[in-house]
Amino acid sequence: MENLVIRHIIHRKALLWLLLCAMPLMAVAQTDVTESEVQRLIDEGLYYRALELLESCPDSLKSPMMLRQETRVLTSFARYEEAKALILPLATEEGSVIDKQLLAGIYESMQQPDSAITVREEIKQISPYNIVNVLRLSDLYEEKGVGFLGLTMMNNFLYEYPDNRPVRQRRAAVNYAAGYYRDAYADFDLLYHAGDRSMNTVYYHGQSLMQQDSLTQAIPVLKEAIKISEEANPFPMIDLATIYVQQKDPTESALYLAKVDSLMERTPLRIQVLKSYHDLMAETDFLRGAYRSSLRHLRDLGRFAPDLPDIPYRQSLTYRELGDATAEMKALETYLELRSDPGRKPSPRVLYARKRLEQLREDRFMGQK
Repeated sequence: MENLVIRHIIHRKALLWLLLCAMPLMAVAQTDVTESEVQRLIDEGLYYRALELLESCPDSLKSPMMLRQETRVLTSFARYEEAKALILPLATEEGSVIDKQLLAGIYESMQQPDSAITVREEIKQISPYNIVNVLRLSDLYEEKGVGFLGLTMMNNFLYEYPDNRPVRQRRAAVNYAAGYYRDAYADFDLLYHAGDRSMNTVYYHGQSLMQQDSLTQAIPVLKEAIKISEEANPFPMIDLATIYVQQKDPTESALYLAKVDSLMERTPLRIQVLKSYHDLMAETDFLRGAYRSSLRHLRDLGRFAPDLPDIPYRQSLTYRELGDATAEMKALETYLELRSDPGRKPSPRVLYARKRLEQLREDRFMGQK
């Protein structure tokens, strides 16, 4: 009997030992199942069910992967404070890049750019050639008015990886926005010849050709940009009209300006487009002899750019074609008032305006005798 009791005790201890050994394995298995199930729900867009499953899971069983999953789900529901509290312990200075990226994204969503920059600069120290981080940090620098820091970072990146298209595209855009047109056009030209046919690259490559006075080569590129935009972007159309005006081809210019007119109500930059539209239509109508229409467009242009001295000068030329000396004189007088600057050497237009006005006054005087 005593031996039976001893064997029973030994058997129970053995079972207990086996159970204790198996518990960690059971926990790992449970965690793996939960992670995969949560990921499946996330992939299917069932975020509420994923969150319910995560919140039902004991904290002791939540792996770093599950914490990241919960952070992403909470962020998708704009529960940023909870998401930040969850990922912050993982995203310490020694934390992984993925955890820091999650934290930086939360700060950006919370509109805390300074905190986002701090975290993304930590990522840059760990992984200086992380493309996503380089692009986002560049955006943040530009928003804070220190875009030159982003340019320096992208210059270093492209020195190591010159064929990286996203970073070169971003650098070109930042340079263009900062007014560094030569550098921007150089990048856009390189991207275009490397096969990049994104709207920005094609359009700005066309502009680059215009800046180089390669108007004939610019025309097919700008037409390509129009095709890529499905004729929804007025700016390559405006540039094409500009080229045709310079080439004294009012028929082609009018064709593209008519398309611009049809887009006028839909463009977010309506005022800018209207200025270009009326400017080019005035020149186009002048070239084809539609002088009254040209004057109407110059008048409309004046509503958007009232201090533009070019307008009365162009009006004077149009009135001259119409034979209206009185209106021509008034336009010339207005132009000279706007352009009067005793400290500057007179431009050819000012010299013409002075001489023409003097001639008109003399003609009027002689006619009154």
